[in-house]
Amino acid sequence: MTFCLKNRVLLLIIATFTLFTTVLLAQNIVSTPENVSIADLLPRAEVLKTDTQNAIDIITGLKDITETELLYTNAKTKFESYKSVLNDLKSSKSNELDRIRAVSGNLRNIDGMISNALSMITKKLNTYESIKADFKTKQAEWKTRKENSLTTSQAIRDVFIEVESALKKLNNVIDQAEPTLVENQLKIIQLQRDTRNLSRQASDLSEEIRKNLFDITANPMYSKAFFNEFNRDFAESFKNGLISVQLPIKDFFDNNFKTIIAQIILIWLLAALLKQTQQAEIEGLLLNKIAENYRYASILCSLILTMPLLEKVPTTIEFLYTVTIFLSVLKLASAIIACETRRKIVYGTMGLLILTDLFEIISLPIPFFRLFGAVIALFGIIFMYGKKYKQAESSKARSTWLAILYDLFAKLLIIIFAVAFVAQIIGYSGLSFHLLSITLKSLFTALTAWVFVIISDDILYVILNNKKSQKTAFINAHSKVLLNHSVFLVNTFIIAISLARILSTLGAFESTGEGISQIMSLGITFNEIRLTIGTIVFAILSAYVTLSISWLIQRILEEEILPKYKVEKGVGISINRLINYFFITLSVLIVFSTIGVGIQSLTVIFGALGIGIGFGLQNIVNNFASGLILLFERSIKVGDIVVVGGEWGTVKKLGLRATVIQTFDNSEMIVPNSNLVSSTVNNWTLSERKTRFVASVGVDYDSDIQLVTKLLLEAASNHPKVMQDPAPSVVFTAFGDSSLNFDLRGWVPDIDFRASTKNEIMYEINRLFRENNIVIPFPQRDIHIKEPLKMPETTKKN
Repeated sequence: MTFCLKNRVLLLIIATFTLFTTVLLAQNIVSTPENVSIADLLPRAEVLKTDTQNAIDIITGLKDITETELLYTNAKTKFESYKSVLNDLKSSKSNELDRIRAVSGNLRNIDGMISNALSMITKKLNTYESIKADFKTKQAEWKTRKENSLTTSQAIRDVFIEVESALKKLNNVIDQAEPTLVENQLKIIQLQRDTRNLSRQASDLSEEIRKNLFDITANPMYSKAFFNEFNRDFAESFKNGLISVQLPIKDFFDNNFKTIIAQIILIWLLAALLKQTQQAEIEGLLLNKIAENYRYASILCSLILTMPLLEKVPTTIEFLYTVTIFLSVLKLASAIIACETRRKIVYGTMGLLILTDLFEIISLPIPFFRLFGAVIALFGIIFMYGKKYKQAESSKARSTWLAILYDLFAKLLIIIFAVAFVAQIIGYSGLSFHLLSITLKSLFTALTAWVFVIISDDILYVILNNKKSQKTAFINAHSKVLLNHSVFLVNTFIIAISLARILSTLGAFESTGEGISQIMSLGITFNEIRLTIGTIVFAILSAYVTLSISWLIQRILEEEILPKYKVEKGVGISINRLINYFFITLSVLIVFSTIGVGIQSLTVIFGALGIGIGFGLQNIVNNFASGLILLFERSIKVGDIVVVGGEWGTVKKLGLRATVIQTFDNSEMIVPNSNLVSSTVNNWTLSERKTRFVASVGVDYDSDIQLVTKLLLEAASNHPKVMQDPAPSVVFTAFGDSSLNFDLRGWVPDIDFRASTKNEIMYEINRLFRENNIVIPFPQRDIHIKEPLKMPETTKKN
């Protein structure tokens, strides 16, 4: 027992000593300097110096924050502008939800700009940190390599000195870049915080106004408290409001000089374009009216298109722009609208909108502003009721759908004005102003959209029907079709934007852009495929544009290119048909891709189609495939003269399923494409349209056959449609029962001339034979009667 214990102790001592020795040896090995070879060190040093210079160039590029600084400056400028607008709305206690929603929408756009800038600077910082960490590691490696080096060579020491110099230079660049990038990122983050905070304030203000719409926020107009508001402070407030109105024209011009110049140039260009319509005969009274008021149309288009580009627009300048737009719309609408009643409605709407904006600018005292709102509502009730009654007296008006629509619209306006009037009287001031505001602004948006539709139609008409455009044969031939396509696309765009604008005015969305975005995002999810209104609209639009391009290419080929190179009609139709099939397939693929159907889903769809084909669509698919074979092989083309089932005819149409052949009796045969591929078809014009005719004739046995041959050749050679190469020929074919038979054989350049040429030659042969006494015999039979047989006597008796 004692021996075993001693052995164990001894073994433990030996193991401990061995472990200690191993650790010391390992440390000695690690700390042993290595003998570095200059042949190995120099290439590594060169690679490091190259990498270091590349890193310096990259970091120098990262330090260039011009793009992010520009985004930040623009966002900061717009943020301050909308912050001022929101503060004005707060201080004036305005109930204009649409303006607050517009501020919220613009703040979201600014937040998007800031997010882009933040993403850019963050990406720069990530690249910077990656380079910094990488070269810190390399610097440590070279430091260790230098410390462990045993060599005393001056060349190797110089290499280490160069590496250290390059790394030091890189470190200086890294140290200089970091503060710039971090400072820019912090500045952008702070602006993002401020923007989102202001956006929350706008949302809170909007929510507060919504809650107050159905609360009594003012004294009833029939109460004594309301009349007490018209005191000395009222006059002083009105005076201060007028004095506060300023026109900071200089600052506005300094900030928007380029945009104003662009507006002036655009007005001039549109006026010049629209003025051309005065010299053209335009179909439709509305376009003529636009042409007569081209100045107002050009001002309206220019201002609406360029106003979003203006920056730091003061309230007074914005009011002047708005009045200019109102007056332009008013002038154009009054010229377009023939009905006196409807013109007065437009005048009233524009006038009320201008007065409302004017009273807001001059900070009209609340009591007077409420009184103004009540008067507007009462005037609207009386005016609309009177015009509705007058309109109803006309029996003609009652019989038209437009008059019915007008009647419903008038009733709706009367109800809105009545609710606004009663709400203002009993103290629901916010609700009353909100109803009036959304009603008038929705009317203005609808009216502006209508005017824009007519102006766009006018501009498109001028573009496609001016003298320069008409010089192009294609545009001259298809101007109406091109105009219809263009008008459809432009008008659809204008109507969609106007509807989104009206919905945002009514409070459904905070801005027009958000309204369009949310409407387009509505949809359903089916088998992990999100089908939205936006994807459906884009898919339909893509298919429409794709098929329109197909039509355009086909028309250009058919009318411009193919006739120029004298391509056969049938070949041209085949080419156009292939182009049509290609674009149809392309449009289908685009539609599937747009709605999110991937390759796997397409595989399922094609598998289902394969099952359907296997069960009941074999003939249809067979005919479709045969149609493609006919198109590619061009064994049968449109215009070919063929014989199918013993019937002669001309190929009129190569369809997806069947081919239409018009017979010479003017009947039409519908032949499945598979029959044309699988059965024998005699095509007289497959490779060329040249064909041979044969005119057979018989002459009397007493005729001079040399003269007959000469006359037959003379009849064929003198005909203008008979080809001389190959030359016509005469063949003596047979000794007939009654005649000597000859065939006159000749060639015509086109099969269309075959029947008529043969007919005319037969007439000429008859004439020549008569002049030369050549007899064309008719069938004859010689009957020889023999003597009757003598009958035996017994037979006679019987």
